[in-house]
Order: sequence, then structure tokens, then C-alpha cells
Amino acid sequence: MQINYSTFVRFTKNLNINHILFMIKTPKISVIVPVYKAEKYLHRCINSILAQTFTDFEVLLIDDGSPDLSGEICDEFAQKDKRVRVFHKENGGSASARQVGLNNALGEYLIICDSDDWIEADMLNHLYSKAEKNNADLVLCDYFLNYPDGKQRIVSHAKFNLSQERLIGHILCQQINGSSCNKLIRRELYKNHNISYTPSINLGEDVLILLKLLQHPITITYLPKAFYHYQRDRNRTTYTNRITLATLHQLEYVHEWKVKNFSQCNTYNKELFLSNINLAFAALRSDISNETYQKYAKTIPYKKIFKHNVYSLKCILIIISKLNYDIARFMYSNVYGFFYR
Repeated sequence: MQINYSTFVRFTKNLNINHILFMIKTPKISVIVPVYKAEKYLHRCINSILAQTFTDFEVLLIDDGSPDLSGEICDEFAQKDKRVRVFHKENGGSASARQVGLNNALGEYLIICDSDDWIEADMLNHLYSKAEKNNADLVLCDYFLNYPDGKQRIVSHAKFNLSQERLIGHILCQQINGSSCNKLIRRELYKNHNISYTPSINLGEDVLILLKLLQHPITITYLPKAFYHYQRDRNRTTYTNRITLATLHQLEYVHEWKVKNFSQCNTYNKELFLSNINLAFAALRSDISNETYQKYAKTIPYKKIFKHNVYSLKCILIIISKLNYDIARFMYSNVYGFFYR
């Protein structure tokens, strides 16, 4: 890949000579790390990336206006390792931080690593080898769920049909996590198809961009091994677990985008219905009023539950909520741990 003069000047401003020399040679992989209030976990995250057995990569640390010491920690790593580049920006949310990484990445492939997570030392080596062997545009692997009590479990994708058509279906209804953190993706796909993150959508942002990619023919391969450690927090106050009216609107936007783009044929009727169930359940989890909640609950017709044979605990709670919101909320509070195992 050639870098024109203006691009070179923009990239090399405020960088030392080691960074400049490193950037002349295009790295195989760009690892994008969005950073916000991450000082507690950031050393573990970045050290796990820099310890990779595969060495031909760059790390883009995107400081999203962190009010803690995260920005300083990022700068310290950049001073020590030529593969690390830091971008400081005003706080704009995870989507805007990811976009800064996407705009500035040089690698043949991209992958995201959230700042409170970490990766196995051989992750990049295995993923890139798999991509190269299969000439793949996207390599999907398994991942670990790690809990505060030290327990860990593996989330495997071995049971799923991972053809492009079925992968879309699995992601539409959250059978497969839409996160970009366990997916190595060819960078040129974003440019070729003019794909970018949606501003202000900071919950479900990875699902959106992955589904945008999957609207185009790409080569997908699966590596049945876990490398990525996803820090799972059962605390209801975390951003992912704590659903506010604002984040609910973001999830509603994502669901409506799914319907607009995938309801033209009958292939994904059940998956889109399950996405609707997930949206209503997110509303039930939030602290909105019963009146506001019913806006989401009333979009779930009983007949489709029976038509699609969907009898999950989520469905049961939503059916009860349409009859008595307070009872449904009480029941949810008592089975909360079931959904965050």
C-alpha cells in the first residue's frame, strides 16, 4: 500500500522517528483499542496485545476523552513501543472511537480489543494464519467469558452453520455475538463498500457495522478455538447491562435498521421476530415507566410466539408484562443472574 504525502504528514505529526520508520512498512494487522475510563484494566489489555507471538501489527489506542489516567497510560505505551499509536479525542462514545481507529488504521486486517478485556498470546498468529490460508475476508473464533469471581467459560460457535446467509441470521437475533472483538476483518472491505460506524449508536454499534459488511459477498472462515477474554460483569450498573431510555433508543434504531434491510425476503422472519423480542426485553430491563414500556411490548403479537415456537424465558416475561408489568419486573429481578451467566 502506498501512502501519499498529505496522509504521511497527518500520521507522522507528533510521532518519534521509530514510529515513522515502523509505519513505512504496512503492518499485517491493526488492533484498535477504544479507551474510556479504563485505567484499572488498561495495562493488562495492552500488555496482552504487545506480548503476541505474531509481531507484524500496530496498536491504535483511541483515548475517548477519558477523565482518568487512561490517556497518560496510552502515551506511556506509545513512548515504549513503536507499534503503538495514540489518538486523543473529545468524548463521543465507542462508535466514534472505533471510527477514529478505522480511519487511521494501516493494517491489511483489523480487529477490535475493548480496553477492559485481554487476549491470548497466540491470537493474532492463529487468526492471520487462518485468514492467509483461506484467503478469508473475515475470520471468526470462539471466546472466553471471564467473571469477577475468577470463573471462566468458553463460548463456542462449533454448533452453528456459519455460511454467510446463516451467520446473518444468527447475528440478527443475537444467537452469535455481533462483537468485532473475536473477528479479524479485511480492512479494504470498509473502504470498498463505504462502510462506517453510525454516530451516537454506542450500544449495538458492532452489530450494525458487521451486518453492513455481511450485506456484501465476503469469504468467511471459522477457527474453533478461544483466544479473546471478554470481561463479563454481573453488576447491573455497567454500560452494557444498565439500559436507560437513551440506550434503549439506540437499540431501537439498530432493530429498525435490521427490519429495513433484511425484511425484504422471508429468509429472516423468525430472526427479526427474535430481534423484536430482544428489544422488548431490553425495555423490560430498563427503568422506564409502564406506559413507555408498553410501546415496546405491544409490538410483540402473541400469534408469532406460537408460529415461531419461541417459548424462551424472555418471551414468558414479556407475555406476563403485557398482563401485569409489576409482576414481570419482579420476576425479572429474581432471575436476573440467569441472563448474565
